[in-house]
Amino acid sequence: MRVLGYLAMGFVLIAAFKAAIVLGAVVLLIMFLFQLITRPAETFALALGLTLLGMAQAHPLAGLIILGGIIATGLIARDK
Repeated sequence: MRVLGYLAMGFVLIAAFKAAIVLGAVVLLIMFLFQLITRPAETFALALGLTLLGMAQAHPLAGLIILGGIIATGLIARDK
């Protein structure tokens, strides 16, 4: 009987942990939407940076090519 109590307590703890993770994800989504409204340029820059970071880990050559294109575009735009 004691084992069933421990098992039930484990299930409750796992459910509470899952709820905490879902709550954290919802809070992060709300914060992202708020930042998207108040500071769109910085939010898009962050999203672009995270996308580039993920691409560089998955596909290093493609990430370097895109990063080079972004740098070249920035240099061309700065000269004008």
